[in-house]
Amino acid sequence: MKLAKLLLVPLVLILGGAGAYLFLFSDTPINERLCSWGSPQGCARAGGDLAGGTNGPVDLAKAGEFFLKACDANDSRGCFAAALLYAEGHGLPNDQANATRLFIKACDNGYSKSCQQAAIRLAKGNGIATDLSGALAIFEKLCGEGEAAACYNASGFHRTGTGTTADVAKAEKLNARACDLGRQKSCK
Repeated sequence: MKLAKLLLVPLVLILGGAGAYLFLFSDTPINERLCSWGSPQGCARAGGDLAGGTNGPVDLAKAGEFFLKACDANDSRGCFAAALLYAEGHGLPNDQANATRLFIKACDNGYSKSCQQAAIRLAKGNGIATDLSGALAIFEKLCGEGEAAACYNASGFHRTGTGTTADVAKAEKLNARACDLGRQKSCK
């Protein structure tokens, strides 16, 4: 291994300079290096490595820092992961307002795994003001994308007039879609 590194050094220095040499042969895990070079995806993956103990012991506090750095650069997976840590108080302080804000940000950036949590938190007002019509809009969007639980939730909103005008016919249609998508509680 040392011989291979020695043989590669002149080539790396010629093609990429000293920075390339340090990048290739550093003891710092690759995703942390990518993050330090400005890659939001590298930051999110570095957070995942630390949260999962991939390159050493689990370190949720450090993982949270990487997830937040990724989120600050609009990486939706980083936002989702940081939101989970805030929601549970693992690695980041238990902060429901920040958790909700980051679930919404990840959803707005197209990370569908985050949308269900964003909608539920908007409906309940977890750390923020309740926004029932906003929650319903997300549930309906997810239902249109084939999420059975979202169809079921949207059905309940329409049945009770929560965040919208009550519409039993629309509620039944959404409930039937939830059933078609596999949600057994919706099947009658």
